[in-house]
Amino acid sequence: MSWNMPVHVGHGLGEREIRLEGVRTREAAQNARTARTVAQHSTDAQDCRELLEMLGLRLDDLRTDEPPLH
Repeated sequence: MSWNMPVHVGHGLGEREIRLEGVRTREAAQNARTARTVAQHSTDAQDCRELLEMLGLRLDDLRTDEPPLH
């Protein structure tokens, strides 16, 4: 072992990845809720696409395998 090399190299990587995955999951859920709200208030499919685009959301990014919550 060398004084120039910390012993804990790579130790926090797993924890960091777990936190990032949690953030991504919450962000995806929020984006899905936003898209659902936009869809409910849109006049038609084209209006919905344009509004989502203005928000920086893409339909193909919003598709999930989870069923909608009732």
